[in-house]
Amino acid sequence: EQAVVNSIQTKLFDEIVEASEFTISPIIVEHEGRLVLERYVRQRQTMAGRAGQPLTADDISEEDLNNANEMAERDIKNALIVGQLVETENVDVSDEDVASEIERANESASSDEQKLEDNEQTRQSVKSYLQRQRTIEKVVKMARGLDDQTANETEES
Repeated sequence: EQAVVNSIQTKLFDEIVEASEFTISPIIVEHEGRLVLERYVRQRQTMAGRAGQPLTADDISEEDLNNANEMAERDIKNALIVGQLVETENVDVSDEDVASEIERANESASSDEQKLEDNEQTRQSVKSYLQRQRTIEKVVKMARGLDDQTANETEES
């Protein structure tokens, strides 16, 4: 089920990005691309370390750099789209929802350092996170409903 939701979400955002016009500074894409590449390198280093093979700078290809920039640009566009959807859909998140999410996160934290502090900044961050997640869920449900409706109309034809 989650794989289906992820597939619908990816397809939906790809279509929205395709239909939208974006002008994103190449400097921003490059900066975000470096962050993507750093995460990728850390992941590869971990995997290489487990295999007993060190990762060197030569192991990072031009294709890796290009892929990182493409992922970065897609991530930036998706973030802009989600931000606009959050504003448009105005999904409500209560203080109780925020407190519950903080409690849930702290229960699953494996150490005290990973636990969230209950302060205004944390509550605002968690509220923003929940608004984004619920907005995405709402839009995916709407898209699934449209897909079901289209399928039914096709069957009736």
